[in-house]
Amino acid sequence: MIDPVAAKVVNFYPLPTGPGSFNNFTKTELSTNPAWQSNVRIDHNFSQKSRLTGRYSYGWAYSNVTNNVYGSVADPDYGPTVNRWNNGVLEETYSLDPTTILTARFTVMRQYSVRTGVKFDPTSVGWPSYLLAGGFETMPVVQPAGYSNLYTFCVDTIANLTEPYYVASLNKVKGAHNLKIGGEQRVFFNNFTQPCTPAGIFYVSNDKTSQSVFNPAAGAFGNSIASMLLGWTDSASQTIQPGPLPSPERRRSIFKMTGGKPAV
Repeated sequence: MIDPVAAKVVNFYPLPTGPGSFNNFTKTELSTNPAWQSNVRIDHNFSQKSRLTGRYSYGWAYSNVTNNVYGSVADPDYGPTVNRWNNGVLEETYSLDPTTILTARFTVMRQYSVRTGVKFDPTSVGWPSYLLAGGFETMPVVQPAGYSNLYTFCVDTIANLTEPYYVASLNKVKGAHNLKIGGEQRVFFNNFTQPCTPAGIFYVSNDKTSQSVFNPAAGAFGNSIASMLLGWTDSASQTIQPGPLPSPERRRSIFKMTGGKPAV
């Protein structure tokens, strides 16, 4: 009567570290989060009127749980995240005359952020091959009522973006007044995908092994792990979500500002 797939999957749980049938597992989770950033800046004066500034920044960050608490592919917190970002700026400042300054700036940012889930072939324990249709070869989520999950949701994530930004402004000082006019545009290219359950999720309740399956509250409540071992699930679903193409979002603005100071 024991379901052959469930008999293998249940072994992804760790062995208890304490006595009793419930709340009997304790283990310390260790994580690492190194990060660094480097910056380079160059200023060059072409003349007394023209000054060019350039800056480039590169950063890297990594985070992960260093010890697999479950000791299996079903650990709910296991999955490294890698972040990289590039940022560059060019700014030209030009003095038309002692009271008039033209400034133009171009900035571009590129960010790479990927979290990678565990690599696991569901067919290796007897699950059907259509669980691979979600595009990620990973562990399905099993959620027995009253127990910790096997694996977790929304692990595999791609969150990349590119954002160019340019702005120009003209600043004029006239007597006690300061006039500034200009315009800017920001273009946001976003490439994001996060299928929460690409290999499927299985919900298992106590009801199927309760004393009365038609009215579980009337008697013993059963056990969800026992229900799973018998091959009973309450519901299951799978997320199939193709990665989107970058979608640009443009934001433009024109500004005019005036200010003054009281005459002394």
